[in-house]
Amino acid sequence: MEAQANAFVQGLAHAIDLHRLTIFSVPELQLLISGIQSDINIDDLQKYARYENFNHLLPSDRKLLTRFWNIAKSLPADDKANLLKFVTSCERAPPLGFASLQPPFTIRKIPLDSFASSTSSFFWSGPPSRSGGENHKDRLPSASTCFNLLKLPAYESEAAIRKKLLLAIRSNSGFDLS
Repeated sequence: MEAQANAFVQGLAHAIDLHRLTIFSVPELQLLISGIQSDINIDDLQKYARYENFNHLLPSDRKLLTRFWNIAKSLPADDKANLLKFVTSCERAPPLGFASLQPPFTIRKIPLDSFASSTSSFFWSGPPSRSGGENHKDRLPSASTCFNLLKLPAYESEAAIRKKLLLAIRSNSGFDLS
């Protein structure tokens, strides 16, 4: 473990003058590195979010986003942290707010009929439908944490969004870099 810690310190020394870190206390350094440990401000997250594959003129797309944000705002603090960790790999907000999150928090709509049979079954959580094809409505949201990207299937009801989102964010799967 000592070798890894030394390698980390050497790498950090290439980026900043280590002497400058002595002005910070341990809690201040943790805040700078890990962000604020408080209730996630979903209004701030929504304000700076970006969207892919949405047509804001379509009522169905506006409804999907409205439902998602209503659900996110209604979550208890631990599930807000789970949502943020699921998408970004960090359960804390950036110290300067979500305006400073890079890349920005992004929601990509995934149409339920766009899942090809070649799509990895890792994100599929249901049996084949009676017609022989996959039951696309059972797919869970997924994320690309390197891009702060939530891939949200276009579920048809708020109850479906809530159920699938909670199942995904509470699964504790994905990258854990802490």
